[in-house]
Amino acid sequence: MDDLIANLMEISDPAHDRYPQHLSRTEVASFLAHHPSCAGTSSPGSHSIKSIARTLNASVGNEWATLRISVAEVERMLGAKYSIYHNSASRQRIVQTLTYSLPRKLHQHIDVVAPTTYFGTFHSNPFLLPQALATDPAGVPRGSCQTAITPACLRALHNTDYVPVSASKNKTRVTRYLDDFVSTSDLQVCVALSRNGVSSSCDS
Repeated sequence: MDDLIANLMEISDPAHDRYPQHLSRTEVASFLAHHPSCAGTSSPGSHSIKSIARTLNASVGNEWATLRISVAEVERMLGAKYSIYHNSASRQRIVQTLTYSLPRKLHQHIDVVAPTTYFGTFHSNPFLLPQALATDPAGVPRGSCQTAITPACLRALHNTDYVPVSASKNKTRVTRYLDDFVSTSDLQVCVALSRNGVSSSCDS
């Protein structure tokens, strides 16, 4: 994982020689592949991976392994006791445990087991994607900067939604600060998609 992070940092840095030499799916999978010594290792309940292979689905690179087995068997494997917990605020019910354990020899191979002791939520706010994707007849997001910053919301925010008299002479300046990177191609695509009839030519 450390090697993968180092590679991602290099190809994401505009000042680096490798930018933007993106990794292929195969290359990412090679970084995430598990160590050969991990295969077939026994669990706390003496259940080997091979004994439950029919329920195992591995993700690309084998970084995640998904098992479909009973709660009773999970409890035996992890030395845990699962219960159903109710979140009164979100009205959601989840199956979790307060404690679990893994053999010491598995610690170098397994970073996390879920669901176990994590009770937090990754998205505490309402799901906003449908609103963000809502478009007006012109094909651009509605004039609100709450979910996305677009020419439409900026015109509404600054009250500049008018037809310019000298359109050919007007310009918009995009400024970068500190180590920020301005992608001319991304800016051209943004203008072309969200502001019909406006030239997307850019001068550095």
